[in-house]
Amino acid sequence: MLVLTRKTNEEIIIGHDVRITIVEVAPGRVKIGITAPRHVKVDRAEIHELKKAEQEPAGAQVLPHINRIAEKLPPADTPTVVGAQPAPLPGGIGGVRPVTRRKPR
Repeated sequence: MLVLTRKTNEEIIIGHDVRITIVEVAPGRVKIGITAPRHVKVDRAEIHELKKAEQEPAGAQVLPHINRIAEKLPPADTPTVVGAQPAPLPGGIGGVRPVTRRKPR
């Protein structure tokens, strides 16, 4: 991130055709003006995120959550013991032992 210090009425130029002008500085607030060609979309971050969410196909908003859960799962080739419970081993070392169940009669 580039951080610049500007005073009221000073400008920042991005590329050849985008100008950002500091219009007013007040306590806890800065008012800026942006001049850009019509084909360049300029939005506040929260509006940009709302528009982006509306354009995503249904269910795409859930995908990041699913990916986070999947990262915590063991790889598919890792053997797992279904119904395993931690059980103390001799010597005070924790371990895993399989749970045995009776067949229903």
